[in-house]
Amino acid sequence: MSYRHIVLIALLAFGALLFAANLGGYELWPADEPRFGQVAREALQDGNWIVLHVNGQPYKEKPPLFFWMIAALSAPFGDVTETTARIPSVLGALTTLLCTFLLAERLYGLRTALLASIVLMTSARFWWQARTAQIDMVLTGCLAIALYAFWMFHESKKRSWLITFYAAIAAAVYAKGPPGIVFPILLIVFFYWGRKAERRQVRLGMGLLFVVVAIALWYIPARLMAAPEVASAVQEGIGANLFRQTIGRFFLGVSKAEPFWFYLVNVPADLFPWTLFLPWTVFAIWQRRKEGDGMRLLLYWTLPALVFFTISAGKRAIYILPLAPAFAILLATTIIQLADRQNLTALRRTIGSVWTLLLLVFAIGIFAAPHYAVSHPDIEIETATLQQIVQSDDWKRIVALAVCALLFGVHALIATIRKQGRAVHFAMAGHVAGLYLVMAVLLFPFINTFKGAAEFCAPLRQLTDAGTEYRFYSVRFSSEAYIFYTKHFQTDFLVDEWPIEPPPGVDALEGLEDTKYLGSILLRAFDNVPVADLAHVTDAEKSALQARRDEAFAFMAGKSKYADHFKMELTRITEEFAAQFETGGPAFMVVQEKDWKWLLSFAPRMCAFPLVGRESVGSRFVLLLANTAGAKLLEAQKHQPPAPSATAMR
Repeated sequence: MSYRHIVLIALLAFGALLFAANLGGYELWPADEPRFGQVAREALQDGNWIVLHVNGQPYKEKPPLFFWMIAALSAPFGDVTETTARIPSVLGALTTLLCTFLLAERLYGLRTALLASIVLMTSARFWWQARTAQIDMVLTGCLAIALYAFWMFHESKKRSWLITFYAAIAAAVYAKGPPGIVFPILLIVFFYWGRKAERRQVRLGMGLLFVVVAIALWYIPARLMAAPEVASAVQEGIGANLFRQTIGRFFLGVSKAEPFWFYLVNVPADLFPWTLFLPWTVFAIWQRRKEGDGMRLLLYWTLPALVFFTISAGKRAIYILPLAPAFAILLATTIIQLADRQNLTALRRTIGSVWTLLLLVFAIGIFAAPHYAVSHPDIEIETATLQQIVQSDDWKRIVALAVCALLFGVHALIATIRKQGRAVHFAMAGHVAGLYLVMAVLLFPFINTFKGAAEFCAPLRQLTDAGTEYRFYSVRFSSEAYIFYTKHFQTDFLVDEWPIEPPPGVDALEGLEDTKYLGSILLRAFDNVPVADLAHVTDAEKSALQARRDEAFAFMAGKSKYADHFKMELTRITEEFAAQFETGGPAFMVVQEKDWKWLLSFAPRMCAFPLVGRESVGSRFVLLLANTAGAKLLEAQKHQPPAPSATAMR
């Protein structure tokens, strides 16, 4: 076995450790992870891998590749788990790591390939996405294959590499839709700008036709397999996805509008800790910008895409994750240049000193954080909760992270002083990798106590496992975490919109806009109404809630002529829901504390619903309530042995 093979195997093994350490040691965290896990679970359980579903309804947001991978990996275990939901991202990251190594080696040699791989796997955003059940790392893996295949075709002109290039693009589209095409097309257009003969060899038209045919192999069966009403929903959903997820976000910034300078901030943050080398890298790359086709490849993979997504109104950091391999290679080649030059010792030591300072500040900050939070009342965390954290065994996990950062800070100082700081970059990589492992093993399980839903959902999950029938409602908000961890479908009430028809003779659009406006006033009105114990609301507190409701509608009356209609319809809808929830067998609902207050002002009878669970989600609280039959069911369950885990959704 050659030295090259040993290096590559060691890199992949260490990458697997870094990405997969304690992968299943904490729950799927909202918003995307539980949703994607639930989609895969329903495909696994109902056997329909063509028309995907979530909460029993057609899932119309994303193409199927990521969910197929989760379902296939979960099949031997009978259900989707935290580990099987995240493994596709690990595989995507390892694929990206391999392609980055091979491409960097092809362009600049083994030394650059080694460092580029290290930079990639220790960059903050890449590491985080590598162990998160989101689609973007699978997309990045597919596009990394496409990037490498493109370069190999450019060098060799072998048809097999061209086929691989378009097959990888097709897989990328199967992963996330049109973004899988955007990056390669931008590369082809700019890389071959003014080189028409070479561009024709890429056969872009035939390649895109191949991609379309590949997608049709899934889309057409999906249309044919669906029932007429579902087929319509699937068709509308895919059309909406093409608009909302791509065109809509590009021009309108649907739900995620950000300023034009968004990526100027986020790219450095995502590349941390290698951000410290960015000023030097930008300077060095500018000097080498005409170096050859290898540099053209890296620049035309990154710059046009950055401009494209900067122009877009809708921006998220993960949108440009496929640029990570090129960023890593550019950083690696310039870091090596920095390490080798005799006249740059001061710059190397400056970077090492800044890194040392960051580690020490991080370590000290962890110890100081509780005292800072107590002395700043604007931080929304209860003092009792904070004291409980500091006095618990979990605090030792955080202290361990601080101690590691402190030790690494001392080592960073030594590395900065010794050998003119030439090994600072390797020291940084080791420090970051160590901190990542400590975070994965010790810190994430601690954070899970605030973000996880499994314990909150455990009573209902036990009912599901026992085959008990019950109804489950989500009021005013929806989170697939509660579906995933109860293993039970939920019925939404007042989620996304107010189901209130405008008065007769009123334009529907005008009525919708007015309803949204009135609803926002209502929700804000109850922010500061105190209720000591939501499980036992006093008569005085009920009166205070109703008084606040009346004040809100008195204010609305001066703003809209539809205020009385809104109040009357909302009262009717709320009373009907309360009556429905109260009767018809065991029932449970999840509702945020702030929404529960205004609901009680419309339907005081809801005060009688037993509060059986309360979960802190950041500064918000989610309540689990039952009707009388549901509360009795939970009480009886306490005296029964736990049932075997069920796999089927109910």
